[in-house]
Amino acid sequence: MVDMKIKIGEHALVAMGAVALVLAVVYVVLPSMNQGASQTQTTTTTTLVSPDTVRAAHILVATENEAKEVILRLESGDDFAAIARELSLCPSKAQGGDLGVFGRGAMVAEFESASFALGVGEVSEPVQTRFGWHVIKRLA
Repeated sequence: MVDMKIKIGEHALVAMGAVALVLAVVYVVLPSMNQGASQTQTTTTTTLVSPDTVRAAHILVATENEAKEVILRLESGDDFAAIARELSLCPSKAQGGDLGVFGRGAMVAEFESASFALGVGEVSEPVQTRFGWHVIKRLA
């Protein structure tokens, strides 16, 4: 992994790259001491994905029927992250199912194939792996 740091005034822009290029920009605003205000922090994250990586979220359930029910809820307008927090069996449920950026070879074959086949914003049909049934959404 390569770390590059560029100082911009009192703020730092940190870019970290490996096979995937992930650019995280963190900007911290400290109010004037004269105002007596408390410290405020604003964080902005931008994820750039190379052709060999994807960013995906998933909802892991035990059965194909549960996965199909998830898809029906999504088609009726329910929020993917909210459903993940409610139903997913994976610890990523705490992040709305977001698995972050990953490259080829990082996930089981069925999950990887489905993730890379999706366009950004698309949701998969149910995908079976040894962990259960997944509904996958490609985020980037």
